[in-house]
Amino acid sequence: MDSLSAVVTICDSKSRALCIASVRCLTTLICILGPRCLPSLPSLVSRLLTVGKESFLGDVIPANVSDGSELILSILKALESIMEKMGAFLSPYLGDIISFVVLQPSIIRSSDVNVTTKASALRSVIPEKIPVSIHKLQCVYVCSCDSMPNFLYMSRVYCVHSTKQCCSHI
Repeated sequence: MDSLSAVVTICDSKSRALCIASVRCLTTLICILGPRCLPSLPSLVSRLLTVGKESFLGDVIPANVSDGSELILSILKALESIMEKMGAFLSPYLGDIISFVVLQPSIIRSSDVNVTTKASALRSVIPEKIPVSIHKLQCVYVCSCDSMPNFLYMSRVYCVHSTKQCCSHI
């Protein structure tokens, strides 16, 4: 899977266009290769989530607003492909995926309809495709009660505040 590893490293590019193209290429490779991508899964998932979080923090400056939405949409599509092809192997990354898809204010409050639609579709696919371990959910912290409905929609089991104590209203 040398080609997959090479494309994963290109995701680190400071060029927004190159980063978007590499994420789209990863999505295509995942769809074609399926479970043969398993050896690269740890670096693949961590790189996608890191690039997504960095784009929220502004580490990669978009040329225009649509570039930012385009990158996030590409990452969401890549995560969807990973869930479809290798969902059974994603439980170690469940906390990171939930914090990215459910708790990122930039995704929740995005003005781009495509981003909100894709994120909503991912939220509904996560419980179906990824086997849940309760101890994996405990590493996900909700920043405020405003995002509580989104988190409850995902887990329907536990909600953990930043104080790491169970919510009294569950």
